[in-house]
Amino acid sequence: MKNVSEYRGLSMPDPRLLRFLGLIAILNVLHLVDHILRGDFHWPIDEQSVGFIGVATIILGGMGLGVRLYRSGLVGPRFWVMVGVLGLGLGGFRISAR
Repeated sequence: MKNVSEYRGLSMPDPRLLRFLGLIAILNVLHLVDHILRGDFHWPIDEQSVGFIGVATIILGGMGLGVRLYRSGLVGPRFWVMVGVLGLGLGGFRISAR
């Protein structure tokens, strides 16, 4: 079975995209630290803390899984465009829900 890079003749992975994703991950972790310092994460763990941990795990875990699939050639740049659009959509939904 051919992967995306063999099918399209692309050289993958693109180091610029991987650096960009690394920057996004670092900024996301700093954002989570900001939320922790502002008291959004409660100790002992309660319902809000579980949601906080769940969202952080889904975002960072999803990025990690996506990078692994990208490096193995199973997904390509179109996948990351769809992930970005989904992220923008969810961010816009969160802003408009306030």
